[in-house]
Amino acid sequence: MQTFGDHLYQFAKSVDIVPRDVYQDVLTFVESRLHADLKASTFAVVNAKLRGMDPYLFVEDWWSEPVRNPDGTYEGQAAFAYGTGKPLWIVAADHKSTLYATADYEDLLGNVESSSIPKYVPIPRSKAQRLRSSFLRVSPRKPSAS
Repeated sequence: MQTFGDHLYQFAKSVDIVPRDVYQDVLTFVESRLHADLKASTFAVVNAKLRGMDPYLFVEDWWSEPVRNPDGTYEGQAAFAYGTGKPLWIVAADHKSTLYATADYEDLLGNVESSSIPKYVPIPRSKAQRLRSSFLRVSPRKPSAS
């Protein structure tokens, strides 16, 4: 049985170009479903672009960060999910703390070792202080040139 996310992913793969208003309508619908069904407090579509030879993650025109820091470590959990190419469901290792208040994490899907999960770096406009869970699903495509 396919989930809502499976259907949405199939739709996204089948659509190449849509008008801006249709894109916004779909995002609004997805966000309302996530808020109503899962009580999700934050939702963002994160994309990848190349700046020079370095991949960056961005959300529309209001947030951007490199995938890796100069020392080679991942710049937060969104970058980590992008870099590993695996879906992640990250919570605090104690299952109580917020992601922002801890440095010890667990992937409930078991796709990565807990010790490899980097510190939570909030996306601006998120309710970072209260988040206790983060679902990260990465589409397997190469970053576009900026």
